[in-house]
Amino acid sequence: MLAWEPPTRLVLAWQLDAEWKHNPDPAKQTEIEVHFVPDGRVRTRVDLEHRLLDRFGSNAEQMRATFDSEVGWVGLLRRYANAV
Repeated sequence: MLAWEPPTRLVLAWQLDAEWKHNPDPAKQTEIEVHFVPDGRVRTRVDLEHRLLDRFGSNAEQMRATFDSEVGWVGLLRRYANAV
């Protein structure tokens, strides 16, 4: 965990490479920042940014497309939002 500011913000280190294998090299890790934003009395909006994708090198665009797809963050957040 890189930052923890309850109840509004969380930043995590993503230590997986483009082949989805663990890579502990800090120069290769990307970051996931999550903000929790109140949306009325009973709802919370979740804003997620997966950044530093250029660290995937020649696979950066492929990884960006994966994260932005239905099998990536976009789909995951959409499925969760529809489940509650």
